[in-house]
Amino acid sequence: GNLLEVSRYFKWCNGRQGKIYGQIGGNYHGNYFGDYWNVSRGRTDRWTSNTDLGDTLYALVGIRVSPFKCLSDLSMGVEQEFGLGRNMDDDFRLRVLWDQSAGTDPLPYRKYWGYTKTWVDNIYSTREKDFTSDGVFRKGVTIPLPCDRNLLFIPYLAVRYDYKGKNEDSHDRLGFDGGPGIVIRRWFREDKYHAPRSYVEMNLYYRFAITDNRENSIGFTFHVSF
Repeated sequence: GNLLEVSRYFKWCNGRQGKIYGQIGGNYHGNYFGDYWNVSRGRTDRWTSNTDLGDTLYALVGIRVSPFKCLSDLSMGVEQEFGLGRNMDDDFRLRVLWDQSAGTDPLPYRKYWGYTKTWVDNIYSTREKDFTSDGVFRKGVTIPLPCDRNLLFIPYLAVRYDYKGKNEDSHDRLGFDGGPGIVIRRWFREDKYHAPRSYVEMNLYYRFAITDNRENSIGFTFHVSF
């Protein structure tokens, strides 16, 4: 899981968007950092593994660009990963990402409005010569707090898939889960000349296993955009 990211957006070739970024991340107990526990077939007393966060720490630098002006949500890029933990190795990866969302901006004079997010991430590892993919589709409603319309509550339902590639047994390669969640987003940095330009966001979710090769889990993510 991504613990920290520093990024810079830029424009190129007639307004197309690009992004240069650096990350530090790692996995905790075999699950994304922030997933406190795993509920596996009715049990809540075990972790998926005994891997410590320090064993899976990595640093990463990358660049992504949107090659098509009419498809700004599609980006392609390359990443160099540096293994910091004892279970991590250096890796050079190719990445194609589709990231589209609507309904997360504050709207004056509206009591609520629709929310949609579609996210598909495809990665090819040159070290493992392996392809992985995961994605999510969310549909919900955005509700602003009446006394602070920059504070948004977004309950939603989601369906997620992940494809783990050749390093997994054929039965485990493709799996699906889904369930409810809520995003809480607070916009800030506005003035009389600009709408809010930054936000802090927390996403809390519960995932039900749809296929028997996935497990029920609860987790959260935290994100700051400045």
